Amino acid sequence: MNNNDKIKNPREVAINVLHEVEYKDAYTNLALKKWLSKAALSNNDVALATSLVYGTEKNKLHIDSIISSLSKTPLKKISPWILIVLRVGIYQMYFLDKVPTFAAVNEGVKLGKRYESAKAGGFVNGVLRSAERNMESIKAKENPDYVKLSVPNWLLKLMTKYYGYDFAMDFFKASLGVSPLTIRVNTLKVDADELIGILKNEGVAAEKSNFSPECLVTKGLTNIGGLKSHDQGLYFVQDEGAMLSVEALEVKLGNSVLDMCAAPGGKTTHIAQKLENAGSVTARDIHSHKMLLIEKNIHRLGLDNVKSEIKDGLNLDESDLGKYDRVLLDAPCSGLGIIRRKPDIKYKLSPQKIHEIVQIQKRLILNAFDSLSPGGYLVYTTCTVNPRENEEVVDYLLKNRERAFVDDKLPEDIFRDIIDEAGYVKLYPNVHGTDGFFIVRIGIEN
Repeated sequence: MNNNDKIKNPREVAINVLHEVEYKDAYTNLALKKWLSKAALSNNDVALATSLVYGTEKNKLHIDSIISSLSKTPLKKISPWILIVLRVGIYQMYFLDKVPTFAAVNEGVKLGKRYESAKAGGFVNGVLRSAERNMESIKAKENPDYVKLSVPNWLLKLMTKYYGYDFAMDFFKASLGVSPLTIRVNTLKVDADELIGILKNEGVAAEKSNFSPECLVTKGLTNIGGLKSHDQGLYFVQDEGAMLSVEALEVKLGNSVLDMCAAPGGKTTHIAQKLENAGSVTARDIHSHKMLLIEKNIHRLGLDNVKSEIKDGLNLDESDLGKYDRVLLDAPCSGLGIIRRKPDIKYKLSPQKIHEIVQIQKRLILNAFDSLSPGGYLVYTTCTVNPRENEEVVDYLLKNRERAFVDDKLPEDIFRDIIDEAGYVKLYPNVHGTDGFFIVRIGIEN
């Protein structure tokens, strides 16, 4: 696609992304990356398109309630493209301060005409003009909590059951915010202070984080993956919670380590980095295309102690029994801890899906433990805050493997303030500012 054919309107990028997420089951982050590659946008317009996509998706239920109150046509009968155009328009008018109302309306009408018809453009104009006239009364309306927070009601009830009403509300409010952009310093090539200086020269401000010694928090919306320092392998874009799971593993030089569900390679490469390119890391994943991504990151970061294998963690070979000094199981999960980063997750989840995930987690954790050599550690981690997928899965392991125990002797300088009495590390966006994470270290009795 030459530059003349590329999309030059950030709102058009946004509606294409959201259309794929809504009607083609795409993931928000991947669809956005795809459509930005098809566009020729300035940095400011990239930021606007990104804001429109994430803001609209995060607040979708609230936005739909506003559209329903304004449109004579029921939501289910509004055509797909026009519904998306209306959502983006309402988001700009009710949730963004920097976009003038006339711009939101006019651009919405143009897109309605382009993607449907002149009549559809008129419908968009009618709804958005009504939204403008009734803005004060709509903003004053008392909505149910699940609508205000744009979270399915069953999910709000689930969090309230485990954490109480106030915490559940705070958690979902925080999940409507913007995730911090954090990176892991590749200490094989540079230290944290040096990287802060290099990034400053590239126009990016960064500072050290609160927990992980190898984590930097960057400031402002930027294409952090497009910098020269990224191509040179000086860092890996990764949430701090993910870094802490490797800190809990406490690898020693010469250890043999298994990363059971390794894609996209953040934890694998962190382990290899901790081993200072000595020892060995076996990275496994069931998907070949994800394994290619791991290998790409291994090469970019300059690592040569990683062996990648396409293998299903649900199947344990006899040769794996008692083989590894350290095992990391970043288990597939509901992803409730990262809905701030991947908001489509909360609309795609169901109680049945969570039940199915838990059954997989239970099989994986037994296989992970059985791969552990005496005196070794298993770290079980998820990016969810659902106790069914966390504490209850650990309880299942402890009941089914007599030699397993929770090892709470994690590095004190890192975990002192975030480990609880049971030996669990639980991170929340509304408390720690990180993604939601669960981390526990399991030991094996000799």
